[in-house]
Amino acid sequence: MSVWQDPKTKRWKYKFERQKQRYKKEGFATQREAILAEAEKRSWVNAPAQTGAIPSACLEEIILEYLEYCKKRRMATNTVRQKYFVLTSLLSDIGDKPVDKVTKEDIESYLDTRIDSGKSTHNRDLRDIRAMFNWHFGRQAVLFNPANDIYKIGEDLTVRYIPPIQDYTVVKLVASIDEVDFLETIFHAGLRRIEAQRLLWDRDINFGSSSLIAWTRKRKDGALTSKPKAMTKTLRRVLYSRYQKRDKSDPRVFQFDTDFLDHMMRRLCKKAKVQRFTLHALRHLGASSLLTSNAPLPAVQAYLGHERVTTTDIYAHMFPTAIQQAVDILDSVENQDRTDQTGKVEEGIQ
Repeated sequence: MSVWQDPKTKRWKYKFERQKQRYKKEGFATQREAILAEAEKRSWVNAPAQTGAIPSACLEEIILEYLEYCKKRRMATNTVRQKYFVLTSLLSDIGDKPVDKVTKEDIESYLDTRIDSGKSTHNRDLRDIRAMFNWHFGRQAVLFNPANDIYKIGEDLTVRYIPPIQDYTVVKLVASIDEVDFLETIFHAGLRRIEAQRLLWDRDINFGSSSLIAWTRKRKDGALTSKPKAMTKTLRRVLYSRYQKRDKSDPRVFQFDTDFLDHMMRRLCKKAKVQRFTLHALRHLGASSLLTSNAPLPAVQAYLGHERVTTTDIYAHMFPTAIQQAVDILDSVENQDRTDQTGKVEEGIQ
């Protein structure tokens, strides 16, 4: 049967196949609605049979297939959720038309509704829409993407908030031992939150060489790749103490789940009575500390785990402490010049 009711949602759907192309749609309130919609779709699919043309799949169908592909690539849940929101919003705005009939003007019309939410929102939505069309038409080796000729809007860069080291210290005083260990690992190894969550004792921690391995999916192909990291003495001491007290039945270094970590910093910062900062800000605090201490850019790149040093350079220009360091250097140069001038004047008086 091509029409049936989903036992979980109690909504009706249809699905059929023609010339190895699948057609499906779900969410109908009644069986009658699903049957009529299927009949209309079959009529549309069979219409070009006389000319030999193969109808294009509709936008909704392609969106669902693309989201399923993203899940199979093990993209982060929040990433898939964001793509779902953007693509279904586009679908709601322009309607469920054949995907090769979607025009540049259709996409621009949707993006115009998003510009009020900010330039970054416009650009993020454009990126997700463009990725979906590239994926679909790339499978057919067709060089067509209605979003390719739409340009991003220039964004006003903002300085990232990085907490002072004093606030980080105060937060640790009100945190539990497990939370402190997690904070120290992120700060001393420059890890992203998910990288710290992925750490396993046997696979990633090597006390002999004082090193650990971080696993990330930041590459375009979504593959999980490894990045060796050196341990500081503080981090080695923290992890070794944790290793001695570990639950041998659990291979994970940290047992925090995502929901807990989503609210941890808000709770700790409120308890410590400091301006709220995120776990990710600890990476930036560490990088900023390195830059302030005149660490070479490649060393900061290794700390952050960036593929390209140009990415690190972009971050470096956004760190307030790095900017302050430049100001302090200029002040010291000017003060030295004044000292020299004063000395010359005193010599002239003598």
